[in-house]
Amino acid sequence: MGERVKGWQWAALYLAVTLFVRWLTFFKTSIDHDESTYLIIADQWLGGHLPFVDFMDVKPIGIYILFAGALKLFGSSILAVRLAACLAIAGTALLVRQILRNLKQAEVVSAIGGLIYILCISLHQWTWASNTELFFNFFTAAALAQFTSKDQRSGFFLAGFLLGLAFIIKYHVIFDFAAFGCAFLLSSRSATIVKIKGIFFSCLGCMLPFIVWIAIYFLMGYGDELKEVIINIPSRYSTSLSLLKRLSFFGEFYLVYLPVSALFFYTVYRRSRTPGRNFVRWLVILWPTFVWLAILLTGKPYFHYYIQQILPLCIIASLGLGAFLEYLERHQRLSKVVLALFVALFLAPPLLQYQALHTRQDVGLAASDYLNAHLQPGEDIFAAESHIVYFLCNRAPLTKYVHSSILSKPDLIEAFGLDRAHELGQIFSQEPRYCLARAVSDDPLLARFLEEYVEVERYRDNVILWERR
Repeated sequence: MGERVKGWQWAALYLAVTLFVRWLTFFKTSIDHDESTYLIIADQWLGGHLPFVDFMDVKPIGIYILFAGALKLFGSSILAVRLAACLAIAGTALLVRQILRNLKQAEVVSAIGGLIYILCISLHQWTWASNTELFFNFFTAAALAQFTSKDQRSGFFLAGFLLGLAFIIKYHVIFDFAAFGCAFLLSSRSATIVKIKGIFFSCLGCMLPFIVWIAIYFLMGYGDELKEVIINIPSRYSTSLSLLKRLSFFGEFYLVYLPVSALFFYTVYRRSRTPGRNFVRWLVILWPTFVWLAILLTGKPYFHYYIQQILPLCIIASLGLGAFLEYLERHQRLSKVVLALFVALFLAPPLLQYQALHTRQDVGLAASDYLNAHLQPGEDIFAAESHIVYFLCNRAPLTKYVHSSILSKPDLIEAFGLDRAHELGQIFSQEPRYCLARAVSDDPLLARFLEEYVEVERYRDNVILWERR
């Protein structure tokens, strides 16, 4: 393998592997409601409707820029954002390989590390949707690759800027930044003055994309809207997980990735015992710890949060891969058993999940097929469930709150400061011809608005398509 393999060849290999292991996800219209929300808002942005003004969500501007770019580059389809996710994953795998090379790992170990990242990020249902974490991991890895490169002393600002790009995709990245900075400060890599200057310029670079976004919106006169989505709504978003549930959420992650987790904990144990103020020693301790703080402090059991932890998991596990490969080389009989066990533990769960994904009804696709056959020009839809139908039917949402959960989950209603009755009244005053919602036996308020509607189709999970009489 060696140095004969060029960078573009690794990029092509990683992209091919990514497309191969993720292609079955290309055919589902909605895997995750967050992905659907980003897609709809980005599509509406291309049509002239501004995020955080015409349509509301609390994620920063970066994910909408990426989704809008994907729709422009690959065409207006769900496949566009799934392909963009594949490019981000393959690019991150390439950066994982480069980080491991920067940390003096052998070429074969570095190459396998990139492949491990692709598999971990692709072979579980938590990671199938094109979520924010898939994209900001790329910029986080790019920052670490820059920071661990030979010219890192002159690249503090660039490393910070790359993390700043990740930050405007999702704020949780600030914990990665803190981990890198603390590991650097605790290490003996550079003189104290160099560390202070480096952290200062990294902070400047990290703040720049956020400042530019805020400045543009303020100059357009939308400062109050940004204050609402950046400060007010998150401050009202309550946590719901007990300590015990947070610990089980923590443990489930490592059980799912058990083969890689074993290497991860082996590496953490070995590296933490390294004498001296070694940068890698502090990195393997602090990075996963800080990321777990980012995940668990939210108090929400959303599995796509795990994706942020997959990057340190794979890089740290790969740092112990060399010793593991040497052991297997000395015990060739055992290596076959270990390889078979690795494949079984790693592939069995995702194969069962893929089967479940493709045997259950695609509600968004089924509903949009009916709607596109019956909707007339000028007629509208209200999607209280499976809001991907807005995109599939080329209709603008009748409310600025695109994500269907905002108008149904009590914690989100409180966080967004909504008067639900008023908002539903505004929606139904526009007389949508169709409404897609769950059975309303437990929702008397929505039932009152649907008195003028009749059921025409029923889908999985008791989702019903209603038509105005």
